[in-house]
Amino acid sequence: MLLRIKQSQIRQLKDEAYCSNPIEACALLFGKSIKTAYSVKKVVVAANILNSIVEFAINPQFVVVELKKAETEGLDLVGFFHSHSARAYPSIVDLKNMKLWPNTSWLIFSLTEEKIAAYMIRNDKLEKIGLKTES
Repeated sequence: MLLRIKQSQIRQLKDEAYCSNPIEACALLFGKSIKTAYSVKKVVVAANILNSIVEFAINPQFVVVELKKAETEGLDLVGFFHSHSARAYPSIVDLKNMKLWPNTSWLIFSLTEEKIAAYMIRNDKLEKIGLKTES
């Protein structure tokens, strides 16, 4: 599996992470899914309602509103983004939440390492997926 995302979208997400630091930044990623890839077409930055430095949550009503908007635009939820003060790897809390959204990408940006990586749960297993930035 591959997550395709524009360089400008990555910049937007990193900027949000730096602005929110030390609170975890978060966003919804909407786009299209093809057999072997997700293509991000739209990034929707969201407030971390936990206001936490170690985990994030997005207001469920906000998610529903954005899902409905995306549906009218012909887009699907293809992933979630959030920042970490540690490495770009899912935490135990992330893994629990990822199981609620199988086959959905999770893009994690490490502020300390300045690395970004994508993961998903497929067949009940954590899988690192490819990340391709496009201009």
